[in-house]
Amino acid sequence: INKEKENLNNIVTDLKTEISKTTEVNNQMQVKINDMSKEISTLSKHNKVLQSEKEEVENQLTCINEERDQLNKVVDDLRCEISNAAVEKIEMAGIIDKFTSESILMSKEMDQL
Repeated sequence: INKEKENLNNIVTDLKTEISKTTEVNNQMQVKINDMSKEISTLSKHNKVLQSEKEEVENQLTCINEERDQLNKVVDDLRCEISNAAVEKIEMAGIIDKFTSESILMSKEMDQL
């Protein structure tokens, strides 16, 4: 009976040792889990900041694109005005040439008189 009692005590001691080791491993794992949770929280906050910055950049890009579109319209309008002015210049040059020709003819006619 003493031998069995001693064996049982040894088994209980071994089990207590194993429980202690398991508890220590669990505690270490909990520390790692806590550290990882903090890291995840930090990364999540950083992700939110990056997401906010991304949205701000997208908004700025939208504004820039709208301004570019407006400037392109202004450029197109100016090109149209320049084209119209060039046509008017050509028409005016034709009128001036015609007037000059008529003036020369009139001068010749006056000289003949």
